[in-house]
Amino acid sequence: MSGAAGGDRVGPIAAITAGTGALVIRLAGELDGATTPVLHDRLRAVITTGHSHEIMVDLTDVDFCDAATVRLFVVLATEAADQGHSLRLWKARPHIVWLFRQLGAEFLFTDG
Repeated sequence: MSGAAGGDRVGPIAAITAGTGALVIRLAGELDGATTPVLHDRLRAVITTGHSHEIMVDLTDVDFCDAATVRLFVVLATEAADQGHSLRLWKARPHIVWLFRQLGAEFLFTDG
């Protein structure tokens, strides 16, 4: 699985790639109240289809993230865990890691 229709970007989702052990979802741009509903629907669909037990969200190309998005990731990680999956974040820029840390959600990050 790669990207959305023909690899075109859908909202904040730049690509979805199934690897050998994990499903990697690469996000890009600004994650805020305007993008959270699309992100919620797409990520929940990925979690419920159960293609991979490990879901990694790559934040390399994310420029901005707000508290609503942090909450969304906490909710989705909890839902994933309830279904036997793990949802982890990685490769975030320092200011985004800082926000997660301030809101007590740094546990979502992996060192990978």
